[in-house]
Amino acid sequence: MPVPVAHIFWWRLLTLLWWLTTFYLMVMPPSDLPTIAFSETLRIDKLVHISMFAILAFGLMYVWPKQYLPVRVVWVTVIVVVYGIVMELVQHYFIPFRSFEWLDIVADTIGAIVGVRLGKKIGPRRNEGRNQN
Repeated sequence: MPVPVAHIFWWRLLTLLWWLTTFYLMVMPPSDLPTIAFSETLRIDKLVHISMFAILAFGLMYVWPKQYLPVRVVWVTVIVVVYGIVMELVQHYFIPFRSFEWLDIVADTIGAIVGVRLGKKIGPRRNEGRNQN
């Protein structure tokens, strides 16, 4: 059963707004971030990265044009992981007092994989590309 066009429009809008939100959160100065005890910072920071990128990947799985599922899985994963790497480089070179962290890239990659898998399993377009007989 095809997804209604209006439904896809709202998902695209929400995914774009989420992408812009992640961009803003990743370029905001550290002074604007909430202060947390150092021992908690690493765990919370990585969970935030995993969550942000899982939501982004899930949204992209939904709004990606109708193509075979394996193509969509690969491209969404690549796009989200490359975005995470680029944002780490932006933080390192252009945002004062922010730095490049390999563990953030690992967390972003985990989030991308989680979001893509959720999109395949529970997303509204999960059955596209399958034999519907």
